[in-house]
Amino acid sequence: MTERIAVIGRADEEIISFINSSNLAYGGSYPLRQPGISDRELISSQEALLKEHGIKNLSPITPCDTDEERLTLMLNQKVIPAFSKLNPQDQDDFRFWVIDDNLEGLLQAAKNIMKNGIVDRRTLSRLTFIQLGSRIDADIQNKETGIRTVSLTIETLHPKIHPTPAS
Repeated sequence: MTERIAVIGRADEEIISFINSSNLAYGGSYPLRQPGISDRELISSQEALLKEHGIKNLSPITPCDTDEERLTLMLNQKVIPAFSKLNPQDQDDFRFWVIDDNLEGLLQAAKNIMKNGIVDRRTLSRLTFIQLGSRIDADIQNKETGIRTVSLTIETLHPKIHPTPAS
């Protein structure tokens, strides 16, 4: 059984549309705090957007100060508990998607977390980081962490369909 859970950095229309069209289960949001915006305002805006797009499970929405804090919380609150509940034969199929617009920051956070012994490479290798709306399409597995990083352009997400010329 393959788990299909996605967590996000911050909710926006493109990310929510991608989750819904990809048949992923929403697993929470870990946005970075923004200057001048209270946590309550940030959480409220995220909740409103998620509800507007039919996502009923709104927890957790956890504002964070750094990418390292975000990833540590994702791992401790979502990934590690879900992974540890699986039977050993199902663990190889376990995948966890993190959809965000800052893959470099999250990848560096993963390296720091692994270096500090908070999590091992086997657990990190279950993660796929996805960036929507990048300049180029890419699908790379990081050798150090085992994390798969996928970048998708707008053209890939929304291909233009050209009508067939009339015969």
